[in-house]
Amino acid sequence: YVIGIPLGFLAILSRAINRNINNRWRECQRNPNKLEQILKEAEIDAELTRRTYYKPTNNQEKKEVAIHYLKIHNMQHHKTVERMGFIYHSYRSKTWWFEIVELSRKMVMNGLISIILPDSPTQIIIGCATSFAFLSHLLTIRPYKCETDMRLAFYCQLQITVTLLCGLTLREQIPFLGNLDTNHEMETLICTVIIIASHAGLLLYGLYAIIGERFWSYEQQILNRRLKEHEIKLKRIQAN
Repeated sequence: YVIGIPLGFLAILSRAINRNINNRWRECQRNPNKLEQILKEAEIDAELTRRTYYKPTNNQEKKEVAIHYLKIHNMQHHKTVERMGFIYHSYRSKTWWFEIVELSRKMVMNGLISIILPDSPTQIIIGCATSFAFLSHLLTIRPYKCETDMRLAFYCQLQITVTLLCGLTLREQIPFLGNLDTNHEMETLICTVIIIASHAGLLLYGLYAIIGERFWSYEQQILNRRLKEHEIKLKRIQAN
């Protein structure tokens, strides 16, 4: 189950996203007008979703743009969203696979690390290195659509890394204060405060992110703007 579920998600999503891609591309090769229509739709879709769009200048670039748009179109299909949207809907179109990475991270941190040299400082060090590696990957890829989701994921990963470092410091009684605390009492207190404060701060930020995303987020502002534009159009139609 631990390995099979991520692999199953990857297989299901890959099949859904690549559905009929080859057939539609062959149709574009037979009908150049169809290709130009898809390229135009891709440009409009990029403008509406505020994605960067580079106009293709040769046949290879046209193929890449068309296939990329067809994959996005498959992801936005109502049946795909209803059946599998919970797996990828929070991520950007280019990082639809990130839930598999997230499941792999949980598998490694909760399962694999626990059997590597149990109850040893090496185990904690490996956990810190693994957590930092996933944190770096998160910041490099930036997979989430919503900025508040991205910040919350970053703070969660950072909090795990900090907790592991503090745990290593407490276990090994590392004298990071030097001669200022020969009995390690102040060092223990500092690490304990950091762990408790980071947990509490993360919970408070999560609550703030939920409320802020509902009322003040950039995505909510766009939604409110579109609703107002829709209301204005309806009033014009009714007036005519």
